[in-house]
Amino acid sequence: MTEYYPGTVVKRNGRTAKEFIDGVFFTDVGLTMAQVKEITGLDSFIIQNWVSRGWVGRPEGKRYGKDRFSRILLINMLRSAAKLEDIAKVLGYINGVVNDPSDDIIEEAELYVMLCNLFDRIDITHSTGPGKSIEELVFDFTSDYQGNGEFRKKLEKGILTLALWYMAAQQKEKAEALLLAMSETSTL
Repeated sequence: MTEYYPGTVVKRNGRTAKEFIDGVFFTDVGLTMAQVKEITGLDSFIIQNWVSRGWVGRPEGKRYGKDRFSRILLINMLRSAAKLEDIAKVLGYINGVVNDPSDDIIEEAELYVMLCNLFDRIDITHSTGPGKSIEELVFDFTSDYQGNGEFRKKLEKGILTLALWYMAAQQKEKAEALLLAMSETSTL
């Protein structure tokens, strides 16, 4: 299990991603920009840029609801491994137009929780456990999806892409830590 919830600066302390999201949204009021900044560690201008580009839905009454907030987390957790435009493209592939929940295959908050649960099963060295490939794990995690077969295939493809980017980000972080350790012990 990762130490922080992906896309945040919040320590997990043994709690699941679902417990985290449900705890943040124990009421339906939504989060202010200041709260989103505090949880994600992002500057306001970055979030506003994502909104203006159409990657995140506009806040309603200056508040970010559960799905808009989860979308911010999804983009934030993957931005070190993929281009922002590509992340938005995959999220759009899964859930269509940002401000239209009627075309969503899965709620953004549910997608975030599913990905966090999947990431907990993936070792950062790309080992997914005895006999399980990443594709098999994605299939396992999407097996409960109740939509039609075509939507499930889209969900599987999208989640696999996001999971591979997450794994790449973890590998990049590991490589950067090794580089730092090397530079501290000798000159490069």
